[in-house]
Amino acid sequence: MHSTDTAHHVSFEHGGVHFVVMPELCFWIEAQVGTAYWFQYAEAIVNETSSTIDLCRAEQVELYGVPLTGRVYAKIFDAGSIWQQEWDLQFTEGMAWVSRRG
Repeated sequence: MHSTDTAHHVSFEHGGVHFVVMPELCFWIEAQVGTAYWFQYAEAIVNETSSTIDLCRAEQVELYGVPLTGRVYAKIFDAGSIWQQEWDLQFTEGMAWVSRRG
């Protein structure tokens, strides 16, 4: 996995797909786990969410976080269309748990 990051914006190449973790999700992660660990948690969330996305169809995935609802949303872009998936995200005892929503 290749990654680049700037202040609270991070992108990864995973399975040939460009993943962008948007600032809202980065700030949420940092608020839960601290400045020293937010990048590793962002990478782990990309790994978990990517396992439920059809990467053969995707060109880019943008991940958004909504702390109020406890959800992570993905905008998935392919050649000419966009679709969305969502997951629940919980932080407990130093761990982040991601589970797919219907």
